[in-house]
Amino acid sequence: MNITFLHNRLFQQPHDTLEKFRDAAVKAKRNNLGIWEYIDCILLPMELRFLTRRELPVKHCADLERNLLYSPQYYFKVPIENRLFFYPKDVLTALQKKFRPMPDCDGWLHKVWNALREKEERGK
Repeated sequence: MNITFLHNRLFQQPHDTLEKFRDAAVKAKRNNLGIWEYIDCILLPMELRFLTRRELPVKHCADLERNLLYSPQYYFKVPIENRLFFYPKDVLTALQKKFRPMPDCDGWLHKVWNALREKEERGK
């Protein structure tokens, strides 16, 4: 699926599109469908890339259930079905969509988060 199309569907359409993706993942996991049937004996693609290339993760991971944003190296703290990844160039979109950075995130993310919240408060 085209990344731009997916991004537009997730962030320019109503929130229910993202919820439908998440609900489908939860249902598949609960019923051991697709990849979930083998989840205990396979590696996730990003984990396989790490092992073969020896490159650290670069995408921030948002927790869809708790609206939190994790640094790339802490993606594993988010249940798989709640993960939404953001490339470094798109991390500001995550903050604008109300994902709050965790303490392990870079300091500038917290400054931007606070500025966005202050702007929102002034607008009310």
